[in-house]
Amino acid sequence: MKKMIMALCAVAMVACTEKKAAETENEEAVAPETVEAQSISGKWNIVSAMGVSTEGADQQAYIEFGDSARMNGCNGINQMFADYTCEGGKLSFTNCGSTKMMGQSVEIEAAIDSAINIVSGVTVAENNAYLLGAEGDTIMVLVKE
Repeated sequence: MKKMIMALCAVAMVACTEKKAAETENEEAVAPETVEAQSISGKWNIVSAMGVSTEGADQQAYIEFGDSARMNGCNGINQMFADYTCEGGKLSFTNCGSTKMMGQSVEIEAAIDSAINIVSGVTVAENNAYLLGAEGDTIMVLVKE
């Protein structure tokens, strides 16, 4: 019984993968500014990730940055969570995981998961946040809820 429960837990969780290079389409690069954790604290709806719009997702895609360096949210299908660090415009996620439910918006889910795995920076302009890749390219666009 314990083995079965452990197997189910393992299936329900997914770990962050190593950061890898990825190409983005239709995303405009934004110059990084000095952003600290308190600048991104709160709930942000995801507009697009890796050039893929989140419109039409099974559920509202969002990221919520907590004060205790924990992130939770939804990738369009599944709930996701991670630890994060944000200092001086640098942003990274560790100990990532998500539920593994089935849904229709698989392309949106994959784009958000890919962006989370390669994010290295963030910039904030008014009610928008832009998560950046290693080359400073915008890989995710967020709007403050």
